[in-house]
Amino acid sequence: MNLLNKVFLWILYSSLTSTVIILLVLSIKKLLKNKISSKFCHSLWVLVLIKLLFPFSLESNLSLFNLLPENDIHVAAYNNLYYMEENINNNASNPDLSNIKNQNIHKNNLLNQELQEEKNTNIFKRFSVEKTLKFSSYIWLFGFLSLSLFIILAAINFTKKLRTFNEINDPEIIQILNILKEKLKIRKDISIYYSQNVKSPFIFGFFNPKICISKDILNVIDHNELYYILLHELIHYKRKDLFYNLLEMTAVMLHWFNPMVWFAVKKMRFDRELACDYSVLEILEQKESTQYGMTIIKLSSIISNNISKKMLPAYFYENKNQLERRIMMIKSFKKGSYKISILTIIVFMLFGVVTLTNAQINTTKNQIPNSNKEFYLDIPYNKHFITLDRALDFVDFDFKVPDTVLKNYTFDSITLNKDEDEANIKFFVRDVVDTSGFTLTVSKKELMRDAKENPYESYKDANNKKINKESIVEPMTISNINGTSITIKNTYDWTEKDIKELEKKNTEDIKHFPTKEYIHKYFIWQDDGLWYSLNYYFKSTDYYDDSTILEVSMDDIKIILSSLKYTKDLKNTNYESESWKDHLSIYEAKDLKHAEKIIGFTPKFPLQLPRNFIPTSSRTRCLIYSETEPWVEMITTFQNKSNSKSEIEFSQTKGKYRYEFLSKNGYDRDTEIKANSIIIGDTEVFELKENSNINSKKSPTKQYYLWKKDDIFYETKFIGKTDNVQGILKTLIDEPPYFD
Repeated sequence: MNLLNKVFLWILYSSLTSTVIILLVLSIKKLLKNKISSKFCHSLWVLVLIKLLFPFSLESNLSLFNLLPENDIHVAAYNNLYYMEENINNNASNPDLSNIKNQNIHKNNLLNQELQEEKNTNIFKRFSVEKTLKFSSYIWLFGFLSLSLFIILAAINFTKKLRTFNEINDPEIIQILNILKEKLKIRKDISIYYSQNVKSPFIFGFFNPKICISKDILNVIDHNELYYILLHELIHYKRKDLFYNLLEMTAVMLHWFNPMVWFAVKKMRFDRELACDYSVLEILEQKESTQYGMTIIKLSSIISNNISKKMLPAYFYENKNQLERRIMMIKSFKKGSYKISILTIIVFMLFGVVTLTNAQINTTKNQIPNSNKEFYLDIPYNKHFITLDRALDFVDFDFKVPDTVLKNYTFDSITLNKDEDEANIKFFVRDVVDTSGFTLTVSKKELMRDAKENPYESYKDANNKKINKESIVEPMTISNINGTSITIKNTYDWTEKDIKELEKKNTEDIKHFPTKEYIHKYFIWQDDGLWYSLNYYFKSTDYYDDSTILEVSMDDIKIILSSLKYTKDLKNTNYESESWKDHLSIYEAKDLKHAEKIIGFTPKFPLQLPRNFIPTSSRTRCLIYSETEPWVEMITTFQNKSNSKSEIEFSQTKGKYRYEFLSKNGYDRDTEIKANSIIIGDTEVFELKENSNINSKKSPTKQYYLWKKDDIFYETKFIGKTDNVQGILKTLIDEPPYFD
């Protein structure tokens, strides 16, 4: 899909959703005709403008557009073009997947025939939709450019007319203007002009504002009436109405095909006039309201009697009904009666939330309609999450967590065990760079059962060092929660000979401090069929009797326990990790969409590579040089189905520094390996080989390949022996971004 088609789809989506908001605003005005001020009405129109000009917005469950049957037209239309084509051509482009499919497709001839008919139908639909979209995009572009040209020519013509305007230097008029500017606290230099070729007074110019008045009007009004006219125009300047005019003009240019937009802009301008009248009346004394209204009537009479085709279009000229509405508003105005109330602010904010947010998109349904784009990485180890909401997608039970902002601790991450029946919610010490803190463990199985059943145990660590383990189990009650305190002591048996052998390994940079004893304390309790554990104490003592103690105070423990609530009832705590916000583990397409926001672009994510390589894990992380290169990368690991020792690591990032260093110097700054340049397709790829000893078990061969495409930098690392390296690289180079 080309850029023009994408832009047109965004404009079309914005236009359709804005039409819904326009109808809603008109309905509110109709129902609450005499109960809301025009200032509030004008604010509602501002929301319409925002939606017309900025279709990109946050997704929300509160969005009005969740009620629509097709709430994401731009995604739906895009999917019809791209994914339909991919589905049709998938067998030809991916032979490995074809073999899998054919096992099912050729079960019987009838199924194969139905598939072929469906394929032919999809081809027809694809070309039909694509042709219609392309034709519509060209029509929209033609209308946009034509209207833009018309407006530009009108602006040029207006600029020529400005040269015929005469500046007013009458000291009395200038004094009136200066009095009003001081009253409104306007410091900008504003001049007054008059001309025979204008209808009504208006203000123009963003950077050098000027007020222009018809010569016919100047000849028949007195200084009091001029005072009100100038006040009205200065209020327009004060309210930034010139800026709103520009936004309206832009909206009409973009949505010229939608008659509701033209109608809405007309209503916006009149409501802006009423809102301006409100602002004027709020400044004037109550007795002056009548004089202001009479000035508007007189001004309207002069304009209607002097309309000429040679005159420039009037900015604020109304018909009879509009004039009557303005006069009735002025007549019924009471000072202070239209001040913004708290209820008005709440209503406005709520209206903004439901209209400016987009519908909550079902990622699985809309963005990945082709079943071959679905994936789930079922890793054989613990799962790591940086938000509570995402972790809840993987468990079949609800549990309690602290619902309070802890003074000393902040949420870190959540880990689920491989069976997904135990969750570890980790909290770190706030504003401290270390690993201290506490972990709240929730499990469907009894916790610390081994410690209760086997209080004494001996075992050996990885260095064959004997450790004596003692578990002390005691009843404990905290904040009316009856539970158990378990203290686990681990003691090492060190001899003088052991210490001397260890000290021989000391260097200037590395000192060994052998642990003599470490102690863990846990508070364990059961609630509603689930087991909970809180580790609140840790002490480590080395052979030289130096100790480190990490402890959660009893006051903090009481706050934590008393604030426990089920996740669905949380109100005070946001379980989104700040420390790990760039370190996202990817398990499904939903995570991949989150990763897209973290890395700043749409990543590639092939679900199968040649030679039976499939993705087994994927994550985002900060680059090594994060202080000087503030980028994150996404790394996906592929493993060979028949040989788990053969791996491919595929990384993607916007961080250009490593690639540019390699391109400039001819060697890699990380591995210090000299690079060779090869061409794959039309892409230059830098090749680096770390170890030529293919048969080495301790250090298998590692080959690195780096390239650049569309300002994204890619690296592929082959670990172990891999055939058809260039075929795999070409697949990765040609692979489109996942959500395109």
